[in-house]
Amino acid sequence: MIYKILALALVGLFSLNINAFPAQFHPNSLQTQAMQTQEFQATKRKTFDAVMTVFQNNGYMVQDSDYNSGYISARRAEAQGVSVTATIISSKKGKETYSKVRLSYVTPRSQVYDPSFYQQVFNDIRQQLFVGDAMP
Repeated sequence: MIYKILALALVGLFSLNINAFPAQFHPNSLQTQAMQTQEFQATKRKTFDAVMTVFQNNGYMVQDSDYNSGYISARRAEAQGVSVTATIISSKKGKETYSKVRLSYVTPRSQVYDPSFYQQVFNDIRQQLFVGDAMP
């Protein structure tokens, strides 16, 4: 009798609609890396400058930056202390130069795990690279 009750309880647990219990998205390390990283067909200098411009245009104050290491750290005071770090690495594929950017946004409570947020920032960087190429 007890086994029937346990079996019914387990069946009930597995048949619950998982969407009825929304949970915050917590990706594993590979998912986090994929969400926070994007590659651009541009030199390291152009990409570094574009990332700096996007941060500043979005109200972040650059606290630390080093072109040689590809590191940028910025903070936005009015956004409850949201901070961001960026790492930029350049590589060649054939004759083309690519730069890989990894971003990490952190609030005072936790790391930001919203893929659409990161995608919007990467779109802003892509647009800034395009605008930078269009300027003389």
